[in-house]
Amino acid sequence: MIKINPVFVVICGAIISLHCGAPNIFGTFSGDMQTDLNFSDTFISLLTSFGMIGLYFTIFPAGWANDRVGPRMSSVIGGICCGVGYFVMSYQSSHAGIFIMYVIASFGIGTSFICALGSSGLVSRLDLIGISISCVGAALSLSIAYYVQILNGFTKGIRCKSTGCWRWKLRFIGIITFGIITFFSLFLAPKPTPEKKTEKKKIEEEKVEQTSEQNSEENSEENSNLEKDPLLINENKTDFQFEIPQITFNQSLQVLKLRSFWILFFGYFVSVASGVFVLASSTFIWSEYQSGDNGSVISTSITIFSVFNCLAGVLGGIIGDYLKKKNISRNKYYSIICFIITIDFVVLSIIHQHHHHSSATKYVYLIFIAFIGFSFGNGLTITPTMVSELYGPKNFGIIFGYLQISSSVAAIITPIVDTKIHSKYSLFPIMIFFAVAQFLCGILVLFFMDYSTNSIKKISNSETKIEQQKDELSSTD
Repeated sequence: MIKINPVFVVICGAIISLHCGAPNIFGTFSGDMQTDLNFSDTFISLLTSFGMIGLYFTIFPAGWANDRVGPRMSSVIGGICCGVGYFVMSYQSSHAGIFIMYVIASFGIGTSFICALGSSGLVSRLDLIGISISCVGAALSLSIAYYVQILNGFTKGIRCKSTGCWRWKLRFIGIITFGIITFFSLFLAPKPTPEKKTEKKKIEEEKVEQTSEQNSEENSEENSNLEKDPLLINENKTDFQFEIPQITFNQSLQVLKLRSFWILFFGYFVSVASGVFVLASSTFIWSEYQSGDNGSVISTSITIFSVFNCLAGVLGGIIGDYLKKKNISRNKYYSIICFIITIDFVVLSIIHQHHHHSSATKYVYLIFIAFIGFSFGNGLTITPTMVSELYGPKNFGIIFGYLQISSSVAAIITPIVDTKIHSKYSLFPIMIFFAVAQFLCGILVLFFMDYSTNSIKKISNSETKIEQQKDELSSTD
């Protein structure tokens, strides 16, 4: 028995996630850095790209550490790397120094974020795992607005010079990420207890099975007491998630052979790419539709987009948990969102092509752009929940690390492809592409996804059978 307050753990995870959005606001002061140090556009673009790679591709060791070392200590290490990376980066002027420190900081951010998600899945009540993970993911959606406000207040307070403000911003980010992420990481879930079956334990389990009928009344009373106390977490619960033991690295590679994994991979890619399309190409989208100075309109659209993004994360968890209580699997809700976003892109592409400049049409156009944020938030929050349900909370880190490849690829290639297609044609083909991709994603998730733990159980049991065979052979010898 582990007595722990899951609500407090989720709150700590959300606070950590809120501060993990630091790489997203790098573009707000990268121009000052470029002017101050005479860096080329190529290096700034390379720095931004490798910062994203450091954030996502380093999820591999971060995911392994989350599963093996535990979210608590792994996130502490991530907070230290992030804080030190940003702070030391502020004193660098060379290409190599800034590059290395930024990648280290991004590695720390990625580690702490995945640990915050994984910790929420480990401690949550099984019927509330969706809302728990969604709250942590939704906090990341608010990080851009959060950092913009506190950095603006900080720079006004110290009255720094315009060209040197970027250094002070990096120091400030380093200090708050080091202090806040490291401190709140101490309250995340500890290392999961490994389950090793010895011969003695196997005999005890057989005795328990034989006497299960006699003790059914006592067990029912004990289970009712556990349900009444939401702060009491029992790792021996018989829910399908907790029947999945922690798998090895070699076993995790076998997950790459599962169809359910690649459907999630494709869905995560489409969700993130749809969101990046709006964030990276908002100027292009509106300039094609309406010429003139539209800076305020674009910022308004992005603000509404962020609201939908956060709203999707919270509602996705609540609705998914509610449907689960009604014995409706979470993938069905996922598919419905995909179909709704398909309609959104179709209507958006039609309005985009006809160029109706009435005020009413403009507002409708803005709303449909912003509503794509619902797909973005849906992917960022429901996907981790589905990973935890399909492959078990104890295997969340490594499996979600594999899935993060799709989001990193989407974040890197989407702006490049959008820019090239926009320069030669228009954004209409991209909107049609996302409409088809969302529809295909909905079909795959609804009809072709095995939303059960049968596959991962076979993988986890495969090595156990091999070990038993080795034991039998050694005993005969």
